[in-house]
Amino acid sequence: MSDYAEGQGWWQATDGRYYPPEQHPNALVPATELVPYEYAEQAVDEVLGTVGDVRVTRHWIVTPSRTIPLAGTNWIARDRSHTQRVIPGWAIACSIIFFLACFLGLLFLAIKEDVISGHVEVEITGPDGFRHITQVDVFSPRQVQQAVQFVGYVQQMAVAA
Repeated sequence: MSDYAEGQGWWQATDGRYYPPEQHPNALVPATELVPYEYAEQAVDEVLGTVGDVRVTRHWIVTPSRTIPLAGTNWIARDRSHTQRVIPGWAIACSIIFFLACFLGLLFLAIKEDVISGHVEVEITGPDGFRHITQVDVFSPRQVQQAVQFVGYVQQMAVAA
């Protein structure tokens, strides 16, 4: 992760940072990295997406601790974000500048904007007592919606598998 592209193939994510090609959500992941040895023959899957530190392929879930089959897993997304109404900095600056000219500058203090912060917590449970919890930082309603929709999509894939 970097603030600028460090070579060919680096890509910019929605957070504005650059990532190496092997971390792209659509990158093919070598079978030896994804699955245990006994499943290696059937393992060349394209990564469909990531949620936090979890990569999801058509048949597998890859977490930092281990790789498990997608079938039989249960996914739950919890929105742990919160919204605050704040006066933007530019409105405060304008109110000070225009207050010196006339009292109408105080009307800038009536301007509010919503600031979202927090995370979406994703819990994955599966066979053999597997449990993994990850967090996805969010800064807009769209990011919250995308995370929850992706978890719903993966849950449907797990049920269908």
